[in-house]
Amino acid sequence: MKAKITKKSVEGVKPGARDVFLWDTEMPGFGCKVTPKGGRVYLVQYWSNRRARRYTLGRHGAGMTADEARREAASIKGQVAKGVDPATMRAEDRAAPTLATFAERYLAEHAAIKKKPASAAEDERNLQNHILPALGRLQLTHILRADVARFHQSMKAKPVAANRCIALLSKMFNLAES
Repeated sequence: MKAKITKKSVEGVKPGARDVFLWDTEMPGFGCKVTPKGGRVYLVQYWSNRRARRYTLGRHGAGMTADEARREAASIKGQVAKGVDPATMRAEDRAAPTLATFAERYLAEHAAIKKKPASAAEDERNLQNHILPALGRLQLTHILRADVARFHQSMKAKPVAANRCIALLSKMFNLAES
């Protein structure tokens, strides 16, 4: 089905037994998918490496209007024109480990092998008592310098432990990069 995507046209599509697609007449590849249960999702379809890809922009009505979705679709199509595959980037971003997951790997593959037992135990204590409660749930790719600075500032009552935690985080991030 084809029509200009507006709030009225999106809400006018009746759910079917399967997903129903409404494709925009003004921007090729921009559309709205209506699920059998009535959920409405904006998406953009494009080609990357000779594969058709669909990138979900957001749910209709849940903080996204048709105009916002159209602007986002134009941005995604611009990235595709530059040779970037947004769907692949999103998948890689979601697959990035959390700091807690990487901490387990760090302790097993680095600290246990290359450090003295007392130093490895201190690293584990600093991780369990200070670092993981504050930053453990964050993905490595989402931890910013500002997050680390905020963490360091929050430990100002324990300056020695704070500095050792920063040194440990520095080592862990350097290992994560390589």
